[in-house]
Amino acid sequence: MRLTWDDLLVRAAFGQVETIASSRGDFDAKMNDPIWQEAMLGSKLVYAMHDAGKRPGPHECYAVAPPPALTGLDPREAPVDPSNVQVMSIRVWHSICRQVLGGPA
Repeated sequence: MRLTWDDLLVRAAFGQVETIASSRGDFDAKMNDPIWQEAMLGSKLVYAMHDAGKRPGPHECYAVAPPPALTGLDPREAPVDPSNVQVMSIRVWHSICRQVLGGPA
């Protein structure tokens, strides 16, 4: 699957899709805002993971265990404990998230 620009304008959270930017200019402005970066991307957490030697490779991502959709904790509102983050295959992580949200494995 190849992503298009429109795929970057939405964010999936708790099994729902929400618009995060109305245009590329809006998206660029948000990406340059440190407060938005931290709220939406967890920049400080990513730096902490890098410092701890946890760096995703190709086809890998950071996975919060247990998944936020299972705990009900929104990572944008509650800090994520770095010890609950691991590097995982994107395919495996998406499968886990789908199952948590009641979809097929």
